[in-house]
Amino acid sequence: TGDWIHDANNRCFDSIATGWVYLYAADQRIRGGNETHFWNLILKNQGVKYGDIDVYVDGNLELTDREFNMDTNTVWVLNPELTSVKRTTGYVSSLEDGGLLRRTNQVDTYLFPVGSNLGTFRYRPIEFKPLATNENHYKARFANIDPTLEGFDRDDRFHLVCQINPEWYHRLYHVTGADSADITILYDTVADGSWNDIVHWQN
Repeated sequence: TGDWIHDANNRCFDSIATGWVYLYAADQRIRGGNETHFWNLILKNQGVKYGDIDVYVDGNLELTDREFNMDTNTVWVLNPELTSVKRTTGYVSSLEDGGLLRRTNQVDTYLFPVGSNLGTFRYRPIEFKPLATNENHYKARFANIDPTLEGFDRDDRFHLVCQINPEWYHRLYHVTGADSADITILYDTVADGSWNDIVHWQN
């Protein structure tokens, strides 16, 4: 029911490879001088859960209905099963190069439940579908801000691109692996309007 503080110069659960840690209170933080390899990490009850350092989940991450605010850090979900990230209405929020990373080894759809409560609340998940069964690591962050304000100028675009969404964008990463993936960006046509294409900044 308090913060998780790990300063033990180890990865905590490596020798066990089992078990559950429930964050079960109001706002709680995962912090300390050493990163923890949780097996199952479950966010419960109330408040926002914060990752003040990178967080590793070797089994399952259960967001339930909570916000997991990683700031500029990354939550690594290393179990390649499709269901290793579970939620009802919960999501991962982050800033800059933070986000949710998932290890994949299936040609199937992996959900990245990302959103943000900064300003206007938005939940805008990403789906990655790798094109091969080799091991890959993909990562996503939802940026609830005009991309121009973070260095991705909406006016610097190919002439056939009419307009770029001024309200939000995603940062997507292929951290390791050599296989491409199909990407789906989910959005709300009522709140966001209707869009025709996915664009990306290059070079």
